[in-house]
Amino acid sequence: MEHSNPDAMPETPTGRTPTKACDIALEALANCDSIDLDSPEFRLYDHVDPDALNDLLAHRPATINSVELEIKGVTLEIWEDEGLYARVREDE
Repeated sequence: MEHSNPDAMPETPTGRTPTKACDIALEALANCDSIDLDSPEFRLYDHVDPDALNDLLAHRPATINSVELEIKGVTLEIWEDEGLYARVREDE
């Protein structure tokens, strides 16, 4: 699967590139208008175990190179291609 989205890899406010899958996921979700990460009703852990997500993409890049998650009406895609990338697609 080839991904080409130059805007897909966000930077943190400090300018550092996130290196963990859960950080990439949260950065992508933060840019999604339909999800409020500051809401007390949103917890990433309610949708995916962050440690498991990190381990999945950090330790198995040769066999697992992308993951799609359905979170609150959007699809979050995270993939590894010489770095971690993520994008959010609004489900129709």
